[in-house]
Amino acid sequence: MKVRGAAALIAVICGPAQAHVISMSSGQVTIERERLEYILRMPDYEVKGTDNPAGLLFAHISFSSGSAKARLVSDECHHDITAAAWICAANYVFPEPIGQLGVECTFYEATVANHIHVLRAEREGKTDRAILDSAFPSATLTFRPPTAAERAFEQGVAGALRVWTSAAVAVLLFGLAMVSGFGRQLFAAGCVFIASQAAMANFSGTLAPLFAECVAALALVWIAVEVIVAPAAARRWPLTLAFAAIAGSFSGLYFAAFLKSSGYGQVPVLVGAGVASMSVLAISGAVVHILARFTRMRLFVAGALAAGGGAWFAIRLISG
Repeated sequence: MKVRGAAALIAVICGPAQAHVISMSSGQVTIERERLEYILRMPDYEVKGTDNPAGLLFAHISFSSGSAKARLVSDECHHDITAAAWICAANYVFPEPIGQLGVECTFYEATVANHIHVLRAEREGKTDRAILDSAFPSATLTFRPPTAAERAFEQGVAGALRVWTSAAVAVLLFGLAMVSGFGRQLFAAGCVFIASQAAMANFSGTLAPLFAECVAALALVWIAVEVIVAPAAARRWPLTLAFAAIAGSFSGLYFAAFLKSSGYGQVPVLVGAGVASMSVLAISGAVVHILARFTRMRLFVAGALAAGGGAWFAIRLISG
């Protein structure tokens, strides 16, 4: 039973390694009466080994207006070496002028399970947008300007969902709870995590996602080993806060890419992300508090974290 349990835990922790944690594409829709032009930008590492991904990608996105489905007229893709991305274009036609625009996107089936597609649309000077992923693969664009409250709520929820649906962030927050314990130190660690997340969300450099993932994976191994070999030392403030800063920076790098692609406001997105991070950390802290009563179980979970973090690092390093 213990072997099977360890294998299950390691599989959960290794989940992020099976996909790019920062997996995102963007699209631009331009509508003119019954015609729709769609431009897609897809990072080339998402469709490795494909000479021309047009057929693959356009089979995973569709548009509708009312009961009418868009008909694909033409499509083509070319590889932009400088941007390390595929730039694809498609033209669609409807039987009548487009009103509200429905879109269904399943790029997560063609790329990786955690893929996010950020779609912007314009019609007669009015704009709208949608965030599409495995949790919300469809949306309806009304081209009605949202109120300030609606915009803030939408963007705050988007930030929260990016935390709640990220296996990598969940694992890192659980690891942070393991090294923090339950109480003031956990709260302080959460504050450092959120502060680092917000700071890195302003990052505009060219830090490779691969490097960030490797650092996060090694940090997870580090704190898990500390919990195993030196339980008392594992509760020292410097160790806890250092890991909180690393984990928060990794999460913030993801939000930097998300904010850039979505065009959402930084404040509502990061507020939503902060609330979600604290909720995940609180739940993790409660679980760890229960595990603390069972020394063997706590060490067993810490060992699974260490093994999973090591596997995450190795898989990501090899796969690139």
